[in-house]
Amino acid sequence: MIKHCESTSDLLWLAYVIIALAHLGVRIGELSGLRWSDVDLANNVITVADERASRRKRLAGTMRTTKGKRSRIIPIHPRLREVLATITRGTDGRVFHAERGGQLRPRNVLTVFIRDVIEPLAEKSPTPDGEIGFEHGRLHSFRHFFVSQAFLGGASEGEIREWVGHADSKMVEHYRHLGRKDAVRRMEQISFVDPDASEQGRSGRDK
Repeated sequence: MIKHCESTSDLLWLAYVIIALAHLGVRIGELSGLRWSDVDLANNVITVADERASRRKRLAGTMRTTKGKRSRIIPIHPRLREVLATITRGTDGRVFHAERGGQLRPRNVLTVFIRDVIEPLAEKSPTPDGEIGFEHGRLHSFRHFFVSQAFLGGASEGEIREWVGHADSKMVEHYRHLGRKDAVRRMEQISFVDPDASEQGRSGRDK
């Protein structure tokens, strides 16, 4: 998917958007409002700002909000940091832009994503009848991807809730259970010393 976008100059901006969504777990509306002033490369974190408390920005009509009604801080993954290093900073202060430097508009991004990514690649990833698969992918799917990979990567439930901005989330709960299943599989693959063999070894040394 990302390689598909990177192979077409007109879709390079979308490749950056996909990478950011997948590595931050943010909503497309939050990503569209992300500014360079929110990016702290020195401390390797990004702030997703909720500016409800700013009367000045509210009156100016520039107030940014989050669904969780509070700002949150997310660590920058190395892959995303690589992308940030390649992006040319525009005069509007926004980090991500649409084609030809236009402002990211969630509805337009979704339209392009379905038309130029999902539909062309759907044949390569067919979905069995009655199931949900690649062809049903939407921008919010990357948020689910982020949560699942964060659990599988060993992040705590508290960290993930903080990153995605959910104090209580069925989505986080769902992927926590998947993480447990993965932990069970890992346990099954661990080769422990056979207690009986270990006991026999000690008995032999005692003789």
